[in-house]
Amino acid sequence: MQFITAAADEPRRFWLFVLLAALLKLGFAAALPLTGDEAYFVLYARSPDWGGFYDHPPLVGWLIWLMAHIGSHEFILRLPAVALGLVLPLGVYAVLRPVDVRKARLVALLLLLTPVYLLGVLITTDTGLILFGFLSVLALYRAESHGPLRWYALAGLLLGLAFYSKYFAALLGLAFAVYFLAYARSRWREFLLLFAIAGIFVLLNLFWNYLHCWNHVMFNVVNRHSGGGAPSLGSGVVNLALYGLMLVYLFALPLWFAVKDRARIRAGIGTGPWRVFLVAGLVPLALFLLIAPFRSVGLHWVLGFVPLLYVLYGFLPRASLERSLRFMTVFATLHVLVVVGLLLYPLERLQGHERYADALFYAQPQAVAEALAPLQADHYAIGSYSRAAVLSYYTGESWSVFGTGAAYGREDDRITDWRARDGESVLILARRYPMRSETLEAYFESLEVLELEIHGAPFHVALGQGFRYSAYRGEVLRPVRERFYRIPAWLPMGGCHFLERHFDGVPGGETIAD
Repeated sequence: MQFITAAADEPRRFWLFVLLAALLKLGFAAALPLTGDEAYFVLYARSPDWGGFYDHPPLVGWLIWLMAHIGSHEFILRLPAVALGLVLPLGVYAVLRPVDVRKARLVALLLLLTPVYLLGVLITTDTGLILFGFLSVLALYRAESHGPLRWYALAGLLLGLAFYSKYFAALLGLAFAVYFLAYARSRWREFLLLFAIAGIFVLLNLFWNYLHCWNHVMFNVVNRHSGGGAPSLGSGVVNLALYGLMLVYLFALPLWFAVKDRARIRAGIGTGPWRVFLVAGLVPLALFLLIAPFRSVGLHWVLGFVPLLYVLYGFLPRASLERSLRFMTVFATLHVLVVVGLLLYPLERLQGHERYADALFYAQPQAVAEALAPLQADHYAIGSYSRAAVLSYYTGESWSVFGTGAAYGREDDRITDWRARDGESVLILARRYPMRSETLEAYFESLEVLELEIHGAPFHVALGQGFRYSAYRGEVLRPVRERFYRIPAWLPMGGCHFLERHFDGVPGGETIAD
C-alpha cells in the first residue's frame, strides 16, 4: 500500500498508475461483448441525424460514428468511454495542481480507482453528458479565475454539447444559474453569454422534435411513464435509503473525512472560485434527493456530478487522503477480480437454467449470429429492440423489431418501412422460448417454425413467406400509433415519419382515426 500512496511524491509513479488503469480499461473494452443498448446506439450511428434519435439527443451516435471511421470492433467504438475514465481524474489533478501538487495526485488517484469510473468502458448516452458537463464546469472555473470572456463562451458551448447528449444536462444549467445568482450577480453579461450559447442547442433540439413527432417529449414525458402508479410510503423510504447508500458507495471513505473535516473544506472553498464545483455538484444531487421518495434514482443519473465534488477533497489533510487511497485500492481490486471472474466463468455451467438462452445470446452473440447465418430471408426481425440491434451488429444484416415493442428503443419506427416488406419473406427469431407461432400466422401467407440448438440452448425461428402488410398495419402499427404517437393537439407538428408513412400524416397534431 505504501507503493501507491508514494505516487503522490513521485510523478513517474503517478503516471505509471494512470497508464496501468488505462490498460485495464482497454482490456475490459476489448473483452466485453457489445451490450444491447450499445448495439442500439451503433445502429443509430450508421445513419446519424443532426437532432437525435427516438429517445435521446444525438451526441452518442456522433461519437460512435467518429470511432467507426477507425474501425467497427467493440474495442474501438468504446474508446470515448475509456477516455472518460481518464479525463475525469486528470481534470481534477489539473485543477488542484496549482494548490498542492501532492494532494492533487492523491485525489486524482482516488477518483481514478473509484470502481464505477475505473470499470466504466461501455458507451452510453451518459458518456457525452459526463464528459462535456465536466469540461463545462472546468471552463466556468477557469473563467471565474479571472479568465477572458471566451472561457464563459466555451463553458456555454460545452454545456450545450452535454445537453445534446442527455437532458440531465439541464440540471447542470440550473446549477450554473444558482451559482451566478448566489455568488456572481455582477457578471450578468457573462451569465447571458454562457446561456445564450447553450440555448442554441436547446432551440435546435426543439426544432428537431417539431419535425420528428415530438419524439423526445413523448418518450420522456408521456410514453415511458404511462401505467405507473404513485409509489407507496414504504417504497419511497426504500428509494431514499438506496440513494443514500449509492452516494456513500460513490464517494467512499473520503466522505467520512470530508464530514469530519468540513470546517477545513469550508475554509478552503473561500480561497477561490471553488464554489463552482460545490454548486455544480451539490444542486443536482440535492434535486435527486427530492425526487427519490417518488421514484428510484438510477446510478447513472449521478455519475456526471459526483466527480465535481471530488475536487473538494483537495482541502483534506494529506494523511486522510492517503488512508482513503489505501482503502480505495483494495476496494477497486475486489471489483476488478469480480469482473474478471465473471468473464472467465464457463457459461456452459448454466445449461438447464431457464434463462440460459438469454445469457448465451448476450454473452456469446457471435455464436448466435453464426448459427443463424445459413437461414436466408428477405428481411430479419425479433420482438426486442436490444436483441435486434445486437443481431444487426454481429450478423451484418438489418434486423427489425417485429410487433408493438416497448416504449424504449423505437428508433426502428424510423429505420424500417414495413410497406416495402409487403409480400417478402421474413425470418423471425423468438424473443422467448418456445415460440408462439399462432400469433404470427395472420401476417404471412405461410409460416414454418424451426428449432436451433446453440451451445446447448434452444432457439426458435419462424420463416414467414408472403408478408401481409395490410394485416400488420391493422393489428400492430395501429396500436403502436395509439400507444406511442398520440401527439397532443396543442403541439404543432412539422413532420412525423411514422404517421406519414403508415397513416397519411396527422393534420393539426391530432391522432387520426381510420
